[in-house]
Amino acid sequence: MAQLPADLIQHIENVERDILVDALLAYRFNRTAAGHAMGLTLRQMRYRMERLGITRATLRELVGMKNVVTLSQLSVTPPNALTEKCHPIGGYRPS
Repeated sequence: MAQLPADLIQHIENVERDILVDALLAYRFNRTAAGHAMGLTLRQMRYRMERLGITRATLRELVGMKNVVTLSQLSVTPPNALTEKCHPIGGYRPS
């Protein structure tokens, strides 16, 4: 059986933070699209991001880039299910 971390709440927050950051990077910080991919509304995404301290500055630190807008350099592509629904100017258009 796997050993549980000493501070389980902190461990769960770290895992949740990692998942949210990965989704935000994959969707170029489009909170609506990233949230939709995880079954969350924009309001839920904003709440979780605030609770976990995730900001554009946080992503800049994690990625080591000066500008989050240039995340296309990471060659991360979103799943096909949402790329078809993306608006031409980059915003998510819900069905």
